[in-house]
Amino acid sequence: MVNIKKVKSIKLKQHNLSNSILKKWLVAFLLSFFVIFSYGQIQREMVYVKGGSFIMGTVFSDASDEKPEHEVKINDFMAMKYEVNFDDYIYHCHSWGYSIPDDGGFGKGQNPIINVSWDDAVIYCNWLSIKSGYEKVYRLEGDRNNNLIIKINWDANGFRLPTEAEWEYMATGGKKSMGYAYSGSNDPKDVVLYADNSSNSTNEVSSLKPNELGIYNLGGNVSEWVWDYYSENYYSNSDIEFPKGPKVGEARVYRGSNYTNSLANSKITKRNKEMAVFKSKFIGFRLVKNYTEEDALYLKAISGDLSSCNNFVTKYPKSIYFNKVSEKKNDLDRIAEAKWIAEQNSQTNNTTNNTSDNGCNIKFVASDDDYERCGGKKVTVYHVEINPTYSGDYRCRVYYKSCSTKGWYEIGLFDSHIGWEKEDAIEYLKTMYCP
Repeated sequence: MVNIKKVKSIKLKQHNLSNSILKKWLVAFLLSFFVIFSYGQIQREMVYVKGGSFIMGTVFSDASDEKPEHEVKINDFMAMKYEVNFDDYIYHCHSWGYSIPDDGGFGKGQNPIINVSWDDAVIYCNWLSIKSGYEKVYRLEGDRNNNLIIKINWDANGFRLPTEAEWEYMATGGKKSMGYAYSGSNDPKDVVLYADNSSNSTNEVSSLKPNELGIYNLGGNVSEWVWDYYSENYYSNSDIEFPKGPKVGEARVYRGSNYTNSLANSKITKRNKEMAVFKSKFIGFRLVKNYTEEDALYLKAISGDLSSCNNFVTKYPKSIYFNKVSEKKNDLDRIAEAKWIAEQNSQTNNTTNNTSDNGCNIKFVASDDDYERCGGKKVTVYHVEINPTYSGDYRCRVYYKSCSTKGWYEIGLFDSHIGWEKEDAIEYLKTMYCP
């Protein structure tokens, strides 16, 4: 005989299990969606690095690969203000189906990405280029886990790893260099996250102070992958103009110290190498890109030029700068609007006269234009303004004044529709407000 209670119990357990699995799946989905949605709000701030010449390497080192000192010329470029963090990289993983790297127990969020190979960094560059509507710098052939073949287009406008020379140039402060011993200061505790001040952990990418260019953590926190193949004797054979490293090699270079290094190992000129598939909790990366027309317009826009802001948001809707420029545009719009309103109020106050209407002393605008708008009739109750706005459209303001009010009271504010001519606005107001 079938035990009804037992059957019901089994079915109930199965139902609860299904619900539990469904809930877990739903939570995971919503979490992924939240991460993806939140990512869109993250500002990837870029810093303009003006090109120039500098002396690369040092004679004050026992390491032979840091010699000889040699002159190098660098082109203008844009560099990320911060190292790539976990929040940014996780969205990339969700987008392309990659596993999320281990955070080493240090936490994710705004901490720098770690446990990523040189190959992973190059793939991330291409992903962000595609997402931002840029041309990919790298053409990849093969398996990301088994010796990728990388071909590079140096003229592309997308994201890439800095060359070793670019990295050292921005670490020294570029054209703004003050000749500090560390990247941004002579006091390492101001700018270097190393063994003495890191708590043996990675820290948020905005930790400590930036260097002369406004770039953070070029000394300390995590070391950073760069483009170049490693060669111990490369400095003796380096190109002067925009050097890109040896044409062939085995290991790739990574630069900068990390949170476990001693101060002696935290100098700007120190070079390191590992194979492209190597991963470590001490190595992350940051990105750069060639300086382009978009970057020039971006810099002009955030300097406070409203016209450049308007042009930018129209021309580059997928840009990584879009949110920042939009915020700037909104700020400038508010300022322009406040200025315009102040001017209109000033004009109203300067053109008002006293008259009477049914025994009441009231103010109204007595210009010929006002009478003409209303078919030659005297307007003593309503005052209509039609003025061009700061953006080139027409704005219509309607004011009312009664015996009981102390000043003009605005009862309507109408922005002209796109394409309206001034005459259209006048006809509309005649219909609505003229006696």
